[in-house]
This record gives sequence, structure tokens and C-alpha cells, in this order.
Amino acid sequence: YSAEDGMPNDWHLVHLGSRALGGAGLVMTEMTDVTEDGRITLGCAGIYRDAHAKAWKRIVDFVHERTPAKIGMQLAHAGRKGSCELPWVAPGDPPLRDARAWETLGPSAIPFDTKVGSPPPRAMTRADMVSVRDAFVAGTAVRGSRYSRTATGPVRMDITEPGGTWSLGVGYPATPGRFSTRGQAGAETIH
Repeated sequence: YSAEDGMPNDWHLVHLGSRALGGAGLVMTEMTDVTEDGRITLGCAGIYRDAHAKAWKRIVDFVHERTPAKIGMQLAHAGRKGSCELPWVAPGDPPLRDARAWETLGPSAIPFDTKVGSPPPRAMTRADMVSVRDAFVAGTAVRGSRYSRTATGPVRMDITEPGGTWSLGVGYPATPGRFSTRGQAGAETIH
């Protein structure tokens, strides 16, 4: 939660670089969002702009040039949990309630947490599903192919909500990234 405008910075370099220098064989980024409105908080890291990919490249290059460690990126979209306050400002994921807040998007209009007063997200349309799927692809296929080393494989996104799980999948040929399901709309790619 230390990014500004989704941009990874020196905090991320020191955090991930120190783990790699300390001997970890694999270091993982924090949740890295594929869209600006897919963040949990304003401090979440992103990969939705080319400038983000360039900043991540600096970190990946540091790790690869100085250690044998691999670095993985957890790609994500917060869905209904988005637009929350930073955890050290207000613990418990309360929603932002001022001009900084943004509309959240979820598989249904069920709020993230009614105890803290989370507003209901806008239920995704088929077009929204395609857009989010494509944002995951762009986070790896477009930016990843220019800025990192990746494997190839299909893209699949499983969404779990009360009442069941549904999947969005696409078999882009030569799509960089190896994906696995991670809860509500997350995937990870190993570089």
C-alpha cells in the first residue's frame, strides 16, 4: 500500500530487493492491479500504465542482476472490495467516503462488507467482464512482453461469489504469463 497513483517506487525496490538479496528463491509483489478502479486503496500498486511497467522493470532488473531469485507479480482486480481507506489510516477496510472514492465493480451488486458500510458495487455486464479480462491480458501480454521475461499460456479468470463460481477464459496464442486462480479475480504470473 505504498504506491502513489499505482506507481511502484523506492519502497518496493527496497522491500523486494532486500528479500532477494537475503536469499529468497522467489519474491512476490504485492497485489498489483490491472486497472485504476481495480485497486483496493489509493496506495495499491498497478500495471495499468506503461509508466508502471517501466518502474517495475527497474525492480525486476535489480533483482535479476544481483541475485538468482525469480520475481513474481500477483495481478489482481479488487472488485467489490475497492475504494477503501489505507489500512493504517482506518483498519478494517472501511470505504472511502469523500471525493477520493470511486465506483467499484463486482460480479454482482452485493457489497463487500455491510458492517463497515461498503456501498454496493456496480454489477458487471458482459462488456465489463471482457474489459477486465483484457486488462489482465494487457498487464502481461502488452507490458510484460516489452519489460519482462515470461512464459506462455492461456488466460483464465474465475470469479467466486455467494451462489457459485464462474469463469472467463481466453486462449490468446502466445499470451505471456502463467496463470492460476487467486480468489475473486486474481491471477499470478511468474517471471
